[in-house]
Amino acid sequence: MRAMSPVATTYSVLPVRLLLQSARACGLDDAALLNAAGVQPALLDDVDARVPAEAVEALWDDVARRSGDPAFGLHIAEQSPRGSFGVVEYVCRNAATLGQALRTMTRYARLVHDGALLDLEVDDREARLLLRSVDLRGGSPSLVEWTLTYVLLAAREMTGTELAPETAVFRHPTRGAAAEWARVYRCPVTFGGPYHALVFAPATLDLPVRRADPALARLLAVHAEERLARLPQPEGFGGRLRWAIRELLPNGAPRLPDVARLLATSPRSLQRRLQEEGTSFQALVTEVRNETAAHYLTERDHGIGEIAFLLGFSEPSAFHRAFKRWSGRTPSEYRQHKAS
Repeated sequence: MRAMSPVATTYSVLPVRLLLQSARACGLDDAALLNAAGVQPALLDDVDARVPAEAVEALWDDVARRSGDPAFGLHIAEQSPRGSFGVVEYVCRNAATLGQALRTMTRYARLVHDGALLDLEVDDREARLLLRSVDLRGGSPSLVEWTLTYVLLAAREMTGTELAPETAVFRHPTRGAAAEWARVYRCPVTFGGPYHALVFAPATLDLPVRRADPALARLLAVHAEERLARLPQPEGFGGRLRWAIRELLPNGAPRLPDVARLLATSPRSLQRRLQEEGTSFQALVTEVRNETAAHYLTERDHGIGEIAFLLGFSEPSAFHRAFKRWSGRTPSEYRQHKAS
């Protein structure tokens, strides 16, 4: 059985520079931090440089741990200066409405992190801004919290309102500081959920952006498009399909219509593409579950019960039976074998 390797993705230097400013304020040695994460200091002098995602997330996790602050990402977002998202943010700040700004952000989010998949889903009841990742690491919790909190605070400033989401959801478990989350978000905040998201009332998207300059927005968009074109192209159809299946696994066995929706295609088109690839949807779901289980068991960051949940099984015993059928070993035996 083949274990899946995380997708190699990168960040802009912007969140690294911001983090180091906070680290110095805490009395930490930024040179030592960069060395531990394997990041060359000279890289940060180039505004167009890209830093491996694994190094950036390790750096954020390290500083968050050293700070002893359970709401580290939240507090960094409050301290972040305007423009922390670079050209992405400036294009958004010159959109006509908040909805247009968020849709613009979904297009250019890759300029900040080329492994980020930002999506705005809108129906009659709610508008969900979802933050997803193409790799299996799931991202640094503090970095995810900084990202969504900064978006919320920027939205308040842009609209001149005390905007509060209907709810906010994070995939990782809480580390405490409930009072701080209540103070900043002013809405229910759920940890250990199926995704990362800010959820708004649909009418929120119609809020006008103050001091927006449409002409400047067009000029900035040209610059953003040029930078976007220089990024490595995302994975092809097969990679995106596997990502969509992995993303839906915590909700149970993925259904073809749900995967098609996530890929912005029709179920019929997806079915036809699978036939062209010589496979079936169910076979691919089983393969992705198999690979993802192997990755989680090898990484050892999750307990077996938690892995069962992440793979969409209703209980650990069902995962135990399925994994033994796939691999010939129980999950515990497989983990011990990889550790030896």
